[in-house]
Amino acid sequence: MASITLDAERRVRADAGRVRIAAVDALRSLGFQVTSEQATVVEARRGSVVRSAMLLPDEVPLAARLQFAAAAAADGNGTTVAVHLTDRAVSVVALGVQSPYVTAYQNALFALDRALTALDPEAATDFPQPRWWTSAPQAETLARHHQTGQRVVGGVTAMINDRLSGTPRRTGPSLWSGVQGAVFHSRAGVLGLDHSALAALLAIPVMMSSRPDGVPEQLGAGVARLAAEVEGCLAAVGFGVVDVRIGSEQRPVFEFLYRQFGIRSQLPVRTLCTCRDCRQTKVVNLDLQRMRERRRRLKLITTVVRAGHGKNGEINPFAMIGAFLQQGKVEPDFICSRCESTAADEHPVTFCPGCGDMRTEGALISCGECGYDFEALVAGLAVWGAAPPPVPPVPPVAPPPPVAPPRPAVPPMPAVAPMPAPPTEPPVAPPVAPPAASPAVPPGFGPPPEGFTPPPPPTCGICGGSYPVLWSVQVLDGANPRPLTVCRTSPHCSPPSVIAPVRMPS
Repeated sequence: MASITLDAERRVRADAGRVRIAAVDALRSLGFQVTSEQATVVEARRGSVVRSAMLLPDEVPLAARLQFAAAAAADGNGTTVAVHLTDRAVSVVALGVQSPYVTAYQNALFALDRALTALDPEAATDFPQPRWWTSAPQAETLARHHQTGQRVVGGVTAMINDRLSGTPRRTGPSLWSGVQGAVFHSRAGVLGLDHSALAALLAIPVMMSSRPDGVPEQLGAGVARLAAEVEGCLAAVGFGVVDVRIGSEQRPVFEFLYRQFGIRSQLPVRTLCTCRDCRQTKVVNLDLQRMRERRRRLKLITTVVRAGHGKNGEINPFAMIGAFLQQGKVEPDFICSRCESTAADEHPVTFCPGCGDMRTEGALISCGECGYDFEALVAGLAVWGAAPPPVPPVPPVAPPPPVAPPRPAVPPMPAVAPMPAPPTEPPVAPPVAPPAASPAVPPGFGPPPEGFTPPPPPTCGICGGSYPVLWSVQVLDGANPRPLTVCRTSPHCSPPSVIAPVRMPS
């Protein structure tokens, strides 16, 4: 949990695309590294836990999240920016200081306000004051040093497990960390995408808003609205497989967006780095960079772990910090070959299959050099698929009829001589028997009392329907599993379960 938090809200009279570009440029000018950039949310980080020991405002670890939403202004459409700055739970818990973080927050908010004021000069007069949330230090100096060492050891251990296990990193904002994918529904059919494909699909509207060359204005606005609605659904649910409804008026825009996703999936992906000082460009292969970075980090992990183990077998966190500072990365990721600047703007690019020309536009429609038709790459691409048939209910198995036990054989009666006829007597009227008493009803049986309401039959806990076959699953509610009854007749009613689904007795 963060110990210092700053929340601010800014409203400017400009479209969301221009506001997002200006805000991202402001964060990068402050040294932030953008970890996720979508149409409605941008997340960035700066600094590290080790560098925070120097207590410099430009080195303390900060995390920024910006959320953009369309808002109606007085004289036209505008955009509301929600700014959220945190210290990544380092300032008070580990170091017990707040002053450098306050200065860093003020500098970051000032840079964002200056970038937004350039778009709407009159908006600066209406900017409300930010809201601060702080927690007081609760540990002495020795305890703080111990917590710092434990945090460093835990971070190195988690990094070792992450690097050596080979698990892929999830992309997208932290608000979608629990999303496993999405299923898009329309009248034409359904389309399912996993988490990685969904993140790649939602990256295209960002590229189109940054470089709208060759895209009709109406189409670009429709793509921006569709991306905002989809990202809103993901942020609202935030867990499992999200169902997204695509209306009839949005279906052409979504199909165009999915074809662009198919086109870029078949072309090489490169990153164009443009120096901010001299505008020199450099093409970078991110896959090659990741391979080199992975080898460097594995070597760093091995060195740090060896240096951290003392002679008595215990881990010395301060020895690990020293080894980390000695073996840490010194050179930046980008160095301009012309002016040796280390600041650059990054944009994804690709190359034309016809002439090899580098294409920098956000939407790939046709090549401006040779006229190559990019739509031909996805001529036979089927966007929508048939909805999966519902799971047929399993008919209940009737129990076999009860079998009566065989009757024992009765031996024949022995033959006896006939009895003589009794003497004739006058008939006597038979006595009247008393009425038979009703048998005692055991407790718990018999008709229900008046006002009794039978319990309702079990239903699906998601759609509320009643089905002959239901299943019991265990879904995660935060960090704890909870039981849930589902019908499993659709992807929406088939949430991921931490145990194997168990069929409930009918």
